[in-house]
Amino acid sequence: MRRVYRLLVLFAVVLFVTFFLPSVQMGWALDFPFVDQMESTDNWTATGNWTLVESDYHSESHCYTDSPGGAYGANENITLTTKTAIDLSSANRPLLEFWHRYNLEEYRDFAYVEVSTNGSNWERVFTATGYTGDQWIKERIDLSEYAGESLYVRFRLVTNGSIEYDGWYIDDVSVVENTATTSYPFFDDMESEASELNWIASSWKRTNKDSYSGTYCWTDSPNGSTLRHSSLVLAGVIDLSSATNPQLSFWHQFQSYSGYYIVQISHDGGHNWEDLARYSSQQKTGWRKEQIDLSPYVGLSSVVVRFTTNCQSGDGWYIDDVRISDGCPNVTLDLPFNITEHSMELSWSESDCPDFAQYEVYRDTEPGVSLSSERVAVITDRSVTSFTDTNIPRAGTTYYYKVFILDTEGLYNQGSNEVDAATAWGITDIPIGGSDDMESGDRWGNDQPWSLTDQ
Repeated sequence: MRRVYRLLVLFAVVLFVTFFLPSVQMGWALDFPFVDQMESTDNWTATGNWTLVESDYHSESHCYTDSPGGAYGANENITLTTKTAIDLSSANRPLLEFWHRYNLEEYRDFAYVEVSTNGSNWERVFTATGYTGDQWIKERIDLSEYAGESLYVRFRLVTNGSIEYDGWYIDDVSVVENTATTSYPFFDDMESEASELNWIASSWKRTNKDSYSGTYCWTDSPNGSTLRHSSLVLAGVIDLSSATNPQLSFWHQFQSYSGYYIVQISHDGGHNWEDLARYSSQQKTGWRKEQIDLSPYVGLSSVVVRFTTNCQSGDGWYIDDVRISDGCPNVTLDLPFNITEHSMELSWSESDCPDFAQYEVYRDTEPGVSLSSERVAVITDRSVTSFTDTNIPRAGTTYYYKVFILDTEGLYNQGSNEVDAATAWGITDIPIGGSDDMESGDRWGNDQPWSLTDQ
């Protein structure tokens, strides 16, 4: 009798969980790839007024909306969540895609897309605010970091206490495999609509309100202020197996508060990321060029680059003219010779770079010569491989040199080996009680601009 009773209790629990608590079905997962045209409620759990409607849709004949028949409410925080996790154990570069349109009070009410591996702790991957009009827009969000996991997806609407609009409409949600590849070398000036296929943009948008060249660039702040928690990700993996000296360059301008704009790279298709550079400025910068050496990643076949932000506010990040290609090979710089108090001669091997534009010679008083050091020569003739630096300020001082090559695509290489030498001292002692008629200068350390004169 007791055994029968236990079986009845177990049966009752199963019925209750199955029919009355569909949101806690943790024992099964949605298959990957996951595709839902929003024609039923089977895959979703809603809070608030999220409802399946047929009054509007992207593909026939239904979509979900947070506010059927009118405006959303004040001070809402309502979600539409997958009933259970999507099984990404077989995924490599999972990609979330969906279509939506929205009418929200700009920068007061927000539409968020968030993901979770346990249904409790959520990470925001997309933000929207403002108004799309009646146009349905497709969004793409990179989920490569979650490959191998089980992942919940939710759409969350958060509103303030005043001014309510029509709300958020969502249709045709999918999580599929991204198999895109990016050819090497790569260049995108953002002018063509095809640029939108080069990137997984999340909340970023291609805009014509500013640019470095042409008309268009990408920005994380299409409405005028940065939207946190979004990344502009290279859509296809790039194969650097045949690269010899890969360099990443881009033009950008930005303004931020309490955070950074970050360039990151992944060597495994987007599963793991490391920082390449961080930028921050409370004053809006002008357009400026950056170049980042990618030579440590030569030989890798699944490289991805992304631009991401963690800023709280600000005018945002604008990016144009992204290039990934080989810089010129480095030349070999010989030790300086014919050294005097204020001059020394340099020579180096001739460049065989097909895209050669010019040699640039840089000098510094400290080791670690870079493009931020003093440039002392520009030579556009490839065959001219020597330079005499005749304008060295101080005698008896060690100076350091490097030769960089600029190519026709505007890329610098890493620079030659660094060499150094000390200028001559060349001063003879004055004996006690002696004098100097100032005719030779041999007894003086005449640092420039001091020199002998007959005036």
